[in-house]
Amino acid sequence: MIFKKRITVLLLLFVHTIYSQTKWQGLTYSAYPVYTDLTAALNEADKVFYLNLTGKFLMEFPSNILKLTNLRVLVLDSNQLPEIPASISSLTNLETLSLSANQLTALPSDLGRVIRLKELRIDHNYLQFLPAEITNLVNLELLDASGNVIEDLPKQMNKLSSLKYLNLSNNQLVKIPTELAMLKHLVKLDAKYNQLTSIPEELRAIEILKINLEGNQVPPGK
Repeated sequence: MIFKKRITVLLLLFVHTIYSQTKWQGLTYSAYPVYTDLTAALNEADKVFYLNLTGKFLMEFPSNILKLTNLRVLVLDSNQLPEIPASISSLTNLETLSLSANQLTALPSDLGRVIRLKELRIDHNYLQFLPAEITNLVNLELLDASGNVIEDLPKQMNKLSSLKYLNLSNNQLVKIPTELAMLKHLVKLDAKYNQLTSIPEELRAIEILKINLEGNQVPPGK
């Protein structure tokens, strides 16, 4: 049992290292003290704006987190979470949510109600799709959904009007929706290592947009 536990620890540390090395730089919240213990955070609930429970071997979402109603940043990376409850929508002040390197296969549609979100990291999970309601996140600036098995994107991605950085690398996408060309603030689209054979010309025409198509079958100019 001790040997198996050590193997699990090493695997989680390995996954955390891999995704950290490729993790996009996001928003800065250095002004907020970082709480890394949930019990300590609950004792000062009104003062907690930043909670980081990375690598805590969580098997389920701790419901007590929902008592931290002032949370701006919630990081639950490198755990073993199979799902996120719909009640996440009660964290109405949340601006950053990071769920990297877990066991997620789907996201709750209620996530689209956390409208103050600016940064959403759901990379390195087992997501097959993104809920349509995610397009309601009109303040979202960074979306990292890399390292999943997503085959298609929701319609009306153009509703993500504040989006600047979109990472869709290492998925199973066969097309990129033309609607992305309507995102006036988008400056980086990473779509490497998918199943793409073409991308909309409207995207190529955007001068400020940097697109990474490495590992696809997209001929130049298509």
